[in-house]
Amino acid sequence: MQFEAVGPDVAVLDLLARADELSAAAVVAIEHGDDAALSELLDQRGVIVEAAIGAWQRASAAGPTPEMASRVAAAVQRSVRIGHQAQAVATRVKAAVATELSTLDARQSASLEYQPGSVQSAINVVL
Repeated sequence: MQFEAVGPDVAVLDLLARADELSAAAVVAIEHGDDAALSELLDQRGVIVEAAIGAWQRASAAGPTPEMASRVAAAVQRSVRIGHQAQAVATRVKAAVATELSTLDARQSASLEYQPGSVQSAINVVL
C-alpha cells in the first residue's frame, strides 16, 4: 500500500475540518454540562488550530495559489462561524444555569424564612 503525500493546503483543510468536528463535540458537551469532556475537547482543538496555523505558514511560504487561498479562507470562515455558534450555545446554557441557581436560591431563602421559631413562621390573620 502506498500513500500519497498531501499538499500543505490539504493538510490545512483537514486540520480545520477536525477543529470544526471538535467544536461541534464541544457544543454537545456544553449542552450536557460535561465539563471534563469540554475541557479536553477545547484543549485538543487548540492543538489542532495551532497545527493548522503552522501548516498554513509553511504553505504560504511557498506562495499559495489563489484557489488554495480561497479554499483555506472559506474553511477558516466556516470554523469561525462554528465557534460563534458554540459561544452562543455556551451563553444560552450559562443564562439557563444562572436562572436555575437564582430560582433555587430564592426557594431556599423563602423556606428558611418560614422555619419554626422565626418571626415569619407565624401567620397572623386579622378579621
